Amino acid sequence: MTENDKAIEFLTRMGDLLYGRDWIVPLGREMEISPDLIFNWISRKTPLTMSDDVWPNVFHVLGQRGNRYQDFIDEVYFAFRDARKNQGKWWDDASVAGFNLADMELEEAAVED
Repeated sequence: MTENDKAIEFLTRMGDLLYGRDWIVPLGREMEISPDLIFNWISRKTPLTMSDDVWPNVFHVLGQRGNRYQDFIDEVYFAFRDARKNQGKWWDDASVAGFNLADMELEEAAVED
């Protein structure tokens, strides 16, 4: 796999994850670049490398999304935790859907200190 192939694969996967099948225009809008440029990259009319100046913008977009998702995850986690505590059975199943809730509780305590 060439560097260009890898760059196209990453950009395509990101676009699909964030926007679904029709991702070029909304990603271009969010990254403030021309959808035509994105199309030219993925159709290999314009080379895209992993050292291209677009990647810091990609990291910014992913970071923004990650922060939004993290806020939601935190909100759901705290609501779940509070509901379990109210039922008196918080630690009977300390792992839910791959999250180790005990670790999250410890991280929360460390932040509060």
